[in-house]
Amino acid sequence: MPQLNPIRIVIIDDNFRETNPLVITLKEKHGEENVRIFRRPDEGVHFVLNNLSSKIVVLLDMDLGAHERKGDKVFDEIRSNTSLVTIIIMSANLLTLNNETLRGFINNHAFSAINSNDPVKTNLPIIETAIDQLSLRVDCALEEWILHHPSDEREKPYLTIRTGEKYSLDQILTEIRLNTELGIYLQKGIIRVAVELLARQKESLKNG
Repeated sequence: MPQLNPIRIVIIDDNFRETNPLVITLKEKHGEENVRIFRRPDEGVHFVLNNLSSKIVVLLDMDLGAHERKGDKVFDEIRSNTSLVTIIIMSANLLTLNNETLRGFINNHAFSAINSNDPVKTNLPIIETAIDQLSLRVDCALEEWILHHPSDEREKPYLTIRTGEKYSLDQILTEIRLNTELGIYLQKGIIRVAVELLARQKESLKNG
């Protein structure tokens, strides 16, 4: 049975081909339709930003060709639109990344960095860990819950905050994606409720 919201793996790399062993392995594990290769960064970014209703892991090469933007600029563009996409940095030589670039990746939550020349058995576990963690993130769970509502329902006022401002589910989703103060507050609220429910369940079992 197909997954309700399968993980999409997006590879933005001008040198990757369908015959690459890593691509073949990922397609075998996650389905051909869920693994996409983009050799031009603009096409890859366009696909990612137009499929934010899906859970996405991006494998992003740092050197995308002489006449294309560098990977760090592509990374920044994705991050300026959403904090929910998991990004793994790829490079044929990780040692060439300078400290400032690395700090930018860390501060903007790059999941990991891998050497694109390493064998599949080295890189695959890192990618699979990223996929597993993406499925467990509170913000992604909130996003998936919101997107299961009909579009007309998502446009109606849903939440009123202390200032009196009203937010629809679509607006809440934007706050979560951009990791704004309200988005972070909502995520923390969900975690608090979950902890309280677990505590009540524990107390109920103890007294039962």
